[in-house]
Amino acid sequence: RYINDKFYLICKKEGRITCVDRNGRFLHTLKKKGHAKSEYVTMSDADISLDGSYHIYDGAQRKLLRYTPTGQFRDAIIVEDVPNDIAVLPNGDYLFYTPICNPANYNDGLWQTDSNGVFKKQLFELEEGYSYGGVHPTYFNKISDSCISVMGPESNDNVYMVTPDSQVTAYHLNFGMKI
Repeated sequence: RYINDKFYLICKKEGRITCVDRNGRFLHTLKKKGHAKSEYVTMSDADISLDGSYHIYDGAQRKLLRYTPTGQFRDAIIVEDVPNDIAVLPNGDYLFYTPICNPANYNDGLWQTDSNGVFKKQLFELEEGYSYGGVHPTYFNKISDSCISVMGPESNDNVYMVTPDSQVTAYHLNFGMKI
């Protein structure tokens, strides 16, 4: 991620986020793996907010851990579902992308919470069978600080653009070929 003239290199496998300036000079690393209250077991996904705060989703504990820009533990939020991807919006809300992996949960697709992780609304849902035959987006793409995109199911070739005020726009792509 590139935020405020800094690059944040997110390595989920190692559970580490390294921050370098725009010239590539090392600034600091955040790595808090463990089982303590302020630590994460796995880094399932992570994002950096505009102020430089770290937001790490730990799928093993179903928690979203939040750290200050200097890496100090702030707090943790329990996440009831199991999202594949997270993104922090400029207003502090979160976006979660969750495939249809547990039909009992109502939060499949793209959904938004407030800054405390309280469900606000579902921005789009996935069609039946998407989790078994469709293309799963593995990352949100930050188009800008205030605009995030996520690819829809292959059956409709949509790319969804989301802004902080929860506006969702579906762009239909038609290349005339199947991949």
